[in-house]
Amino acid sequence: MKKLSFKELVLPGITLFVICLITASLLAFTNQLTAPKIEAMAAANADVARKKVLATAESFIDEPEPLHLNGETYQYFKGLDKDANVVGYIFTTVTKGYGGDVKIMSGIGKDGKVSGIEILELSETPGLGMKAYDDFFLTQFLDKAGCVNVVKKEADDNSICALTGATITSSAVAGAVNIALELFDLVNEKPGPADSSATNADERARKLLLPLADSFEGPKKADRSGESYDYYTGKDTADTTTGYIFETRANGYNGIVLVKTAVDTGGVITGVKVAAINDTEGLGTQVKNESFVGQFIGLRDKVNLTTSVGESSVQVITGATLSSGAVVNAVNTALELYKSLTGGTP
Repeated sequence: MKKLSFKELVLPGITLFVICLITASLLAFTNQLTAPKIEAMAAANADVARKKVLATAESFIDEPEPLHLNGETYQYFKGLDKDANVVGYIFTTVTKGYGGDVKIMSGIGKDGKVSGIEILELSETPGLGMKAYDDFFLTQFLDKAGCVNVVKKEADDNSICALTGATITSSAVAGAVNIALELFDLVNEKPGPADSSATNADERARKLLLPLADSFEGPKKADRSGESYDYYTGKDTADTTTGYIFETRANGYNGIVLVKTAVDTGGVITGVKVAAINDTEGLGTQVKNESFVGQFIGLRDKVNLTTSVGESSVQVITGATLSSGAVVNAVNTALELYKSLTGGTP
């Protein structure tokens, strides 16, 4: 067997080391040259977005200022005119949509009205929720103030019309804008509603489940099969009932699963949220995901659990049959409560 020489054994390693060293040095040098340009481009793009939602501003304060609301920390920019007077504010807020986070940049003028909004992040259903990018939807928010509601038709001064087939997305965008409007009031030290911050947060969460409601009455009690459950009645601005939110429970894999189900006056499910679950993390807890609870939206009859999506059914989560079944049972209890309250057929 031939013995390798020092040259044959060591030289390739030295050569590879030198090549790596030169490559790393070139990359570091390139990064040193390009990083400031990339940062400058990002800052310029951000400035363009800010000017788009607050067109009256000539410039913005370089560093954002912190703000706290409902246990969350936000940052905002002040928009200035040519004389350095404040003409409005830029807020970036996030809510949950059908497919994940919905991040919105909102411009609010000094008069407290929305001057423009820009979608920064959206992962909704193509052809449905993604229509939120369209100008005809976004321009509805212009000049809105206070609290923006979502309706299915005939929007007024305090509401916007939901995208067809994408009510959850529409409500998520409106929810993000409403947080910005709350932050505006906080910056300007305007008194908020008499309710506590926690109550405001609960109200927003209920509106995401039952978008046609402007306010809620409750909780009240409803009985079914010897059990008592809380429910809220949703009302519009004319004090007409738009639906109900039922808080029901069922046995899961590792204890009780609490579920909130919204049903409109036609007996159609408009939203489902798993409020509490102690089942296996990463398996049973997947029932909280929008990909699962979103299957209930639009159903009205007794819901069945199947291995494939079908009429009046939802698809079971693989490896979490008991958890999936618990949510289905809780939703069916809500549909039964709806029938007992209204005399309708869920």
